[in-house]
Amino acid sequence: MFIGGSAGSTAGGFKIIRHMVILKYIIIELKRIINPSLVQTVKIAKRPIEQSIVNSILAFAGIYLGLFALGGLALTFYGIDTETAFSASIASLGNIGPGFNLISPISNYGFMPTEAKWILSFLMLAGRLEIFTFIILFVPGIWKNTKKWSF
Repeated sequence: MFIGGSAGSTAGGFKIIRHMVILKYIIIELKRIINPSLVQTVKIAKRPIEQSIVNSILAFAGIYLGLFALGGLALTFYGIDTETAFSASIASLGNIGPGFNLISPISNYGFMPTEAKWILSFLMLAGRLEIFTFIILFVPGIWKNTKKWSF
C-alpha cells in the first residue's frame, strides 16, 4: 500500500519515482559512511537529480509517513483495533480503498464513528491532492503573503 503509481499518474500513493530517488540516496549515504570524501549525486536514467529535489522528496516522505502514523494512532483512540486503524490510514492516504482486517475487500468503513471518517477523509484529500498542494491550499499564510510565511 506504500507504493503508488508512476510519475505523472493520477493513481494515489507514494509514487515509484520517489521510492527510487530515496533508495539511491540511501545507497549514496551508505557509501559516504565508508568514504566520507565521496562526492556523488543521485541519478535517474543517467541524469543527475538536484539536491533540492532530493530534499523535497525526503521531506514529502517524512510528512507522508507522519500523516500515516498520526492517522492510524488517531483512529485507535476511537476504539478501532490497531491493524484496522493503520491499514485504514494508509488505504485512505494512498487512495487505495480496502485495507486489512475489518476494512477488507468484503467489508466497508460503515462501522467507524463519524469522527474517524473525518480523519480518513482528511487523509484521503491529502493523499489525492498531493501533500504539498494540500498544505499550500489549507494554510492561508503561505498563499496570502508569499514573501513571508506565517502560520
